[in-house]
Amino acid sequence: MKEATLHSLIIAKALLEKASGLCISEDRYLASAGLVVLQDALEIVFYALLIERGLDEKKNIDRISFDELIGELKGEGIGIVLPKNWT
Repeated sequence: MKEATLHSLIIAKALLEKASGLCISEDRYLASAGLVVLQDALEIVFYALLIERGLDEKKNIDRISFDELIGELKGEGIGIVLPKNWT
């Protein structure tokens, strides 16, 4: 596993731990913030997958959107199944 992949996954895990506490909050604003942090964690995991596949060496993936990340993963043969109204 590449070092950058490992660092990304460690960061994603820390974000996931923070998001889990926020998402179960009774405060709707904290719960909403938890969902944003959760999406950030998922985005970092997607970046880690692309880094591990070496796509970061072929093209600049630093500034692509969440939708573009999913497209790149599908292009790499990594199946992402999302509901039709996932956004």
